Amino acid sequence: MLRKKMRAIGIAVTTACTLLAASAAEPVLPGTEGLLQGKNGITITMNDVLADLSQRVDPQHHAQVLANEPVLRQIISNLYVFRTFGQRAAQQGMGADPVIQSRLQILQDRVLGTTWLADLDQRSQVEPQAAMAQALSIYKANPERWVEQPEQVRARHILLTGKDDATRQKAADLLAQLKNGADFAELAKAESADPGSAARGGDLGEFGRGKMVPEFEKAVFALEKPGDFADVVESQFGLHIIQLQERIPEKILSFGEVSDMLVAEVQAKKAQEGRLQEADKIRAASEFNEKALQTLLKANAELAPAAAKP
Repeated sequence: MLRKKMRAIGIAVTTACTLLAASAAEPVLPGTEGLLQGKNGITITMNDVLADLSQRVDPQHHAQVLANEPVLRQIISNLYVFRTFGQRAAQQGMGADPVIQSRLQILQDRVLGTTWLADLDQRSQVEPQAAMAQALSIYKANPERWVEQPEQVRARHILLTGKDDATRQKAADLLAQLKNGADFAELAKAESADPGSAARGGDLGEFGRGKMVPEFEKAVFALEKPGDFADVVESQFGLHIIQLQERIPEKILSFGEVSDMLVAEVQAKKAQEGRLQEADKIRAASEFNEKALQTLLKANAELAPAAAKP
């Protein structure tokens, strides 16, 4: 009966909660139904569990935790134990301590303040159409953000060590042979001083900018079509004969792929602005008690002189 009523009013609960049975004639909302009752009169409810989880577990993992019976039982049991500790402290008058009262007030302020800010965030939301328009502006203004993979090339080379006239002439001859149709792979295996790529017929694989020495990079990225040869390139390693095998364009994320993220950014920025504005208004309506503040600073500086030094 309880499950049927819960479904009728559209309340989504976890498996652990749906297993509970009503213990009274009147229907009990799942949040307030007792999950554990102690002989000391303390009851732990689903609301207690959810409040505890909200402080320690990401919301997207709540269902997973609540579907794990041993974990759920441990959470409920721990809440009961600590609430019992709190009851005993109250019975002994510990709650009358001004420091304890201040700590409780701060905890309450944080819970209620966070709740109020969440409501403010909702009231500060940008209209969907306007948010999408702002998201598109951000997308157009920051093209570098959407480069998922920078431009790459695939190339092969033959390396000749030495930079004397004879080596330069040999490099020119090899380049001429290749342009006339000689087999690059065979020449690389026979002539290249780079053993790693030579074994692969000179193939260097795919690489982007910043992976090769500057002279090599400049030459290979200047080539336009697969099969094109660069002029003989000189680097710290020697002389390179380079052929472009493939140009791989940069991969840019489309607006459709990032629009949800950008809309979320727009809304988050708006919410943050709203929070700061409210905080500034509140601060403007307050002032420090300078005498009390300076007394506090002076007293602690005397207790910890080293900490007072800049």
